[in-house]
Amino acid sequence: HQHGGVLRGAHGQYLLPREHRAQLGLALGLSVLAGGFAALIIVNRGRLADRGADQLTMARMQLSAGRQNEAFQILDEVIKGNRVNPVGLQAAVIKGDAFMQTEKFADASAVYEEAYTRTNHPAYKPILLAGMAAAAVEMKMHAEAVRHFQLFLKDYPEHLLAPRAYMELGRLHRALNAPEESRKVFEKVVALYPKSLWAAEAQSEMGGGPAPAK
Repeated sequence: HQHGGVLRGAHGQYLLPREHRAQLGLALGLSVLAGGFAALIIVNRGRLADRGADQLTMARMQLSAGRQNEAFQILDEVIKGNRVNPVGLQAAVIKGDAFMQTEKFADASAVYEEAYTRTNHPAYKPILLAGMAAAAVEMKMHAEAVRHFQLFLKDYPEHLLAPRAYMELGRLHRALNAPEESRKVFEKVVALYPKSLWAAEAQSEMGGGPAPAK
């Protein structure tokens, strides 16, 4: 289905336009790029304040019902009262996700960046940085997206999103007319993940064979 120039999948995921996907590919995969960052972090109620966890549940319910303003009021209250706690960081991830889903990419980036600068939490900081990178891709701010992905890979080389970040970085270099840099990144993917689907996809990007079926 088409929605505001963005393809929508069968389960409601927002996909990049076909021509954009052909140029850059999905920034971090469907589960992450548009509305999936929050899903990467398991909310452990034992680590979050009960009221905060309940508020997050309420906010998600409001978002599911299409009541974004009401959801944002709840999330902003959580963020204000828990600026450096996991519950507040989770609220920021959810709010950024909501902006991504409604294609308000600049607003999403601002939310991710504000939370990123105020935390050193090892679970949330890389997710927030990945969100900034994905938003930059959507806004076609390719050079900024490259900087974000390079920082991500420098600081979090073992993160589960690292292979996706490498792939997106390679595509971004190509979009910026830097084919040699692009090839170096794809070669690194093959070297780091030799028997993975990522390696096969990187080979395809370099013209070395078909990409694996999704």
